[in-house]
Amino acid sequence: MKKNGEKEKTVRSEEVKQNAAEEQKQTEAETKFDVIDRAEMTDAEYIGALELKLGEAYKEVEDIKALVKRVQADFDNFRKRNNSIAQDMREMGSKSCLQCSTIATLRESTSKTRRRSPDST
Repeated sequence: MKKNGEKEKTVRSEEVKQNAAEEQKQTEAETKFDVIDRAEMTDAEYIGALELKLGEAYKEVEDIKALVKRVQADFDNFRKRNNSIAQDMREMGSKSCLQCSTIATLRESTSKTRRRSPDST
C-alpha cells in the first residue's frame, strides 16, 4: 500500500515540476516582447515587434468579445430558465389552491347535505 502512495506522490511532484516549467516558459515568452527597446532594434525588427504586439492585442480583444457574448448568452438562458420555473411554480400553486378550494367546497357541501338529510344518524 505504501508503494502506491509513494508512486502517487512521485507522479504528483513530477506533474507540479512540469507545470512550473511550462509556466516559466510561458512567462518568458510573454515578457520577451513586453518591453520593446527601440534602441536595440533595427527599423524592421521594431516594426515586426509592434505588429506582433498589435496582433496579440487584436486576438485578446476578440477573445474577450467572444467571452462576453458567451456570458451574455449564459445569463439570458439563466433568466429565461428562472422565468419558466417561476411561471411553472405559479401555475402549480394556482392549481393547488383550486384543488384545495374545491375539496373544501365539497366537504362543506357534503356536511350540509348530511345535516339536512333525515337518514343521517
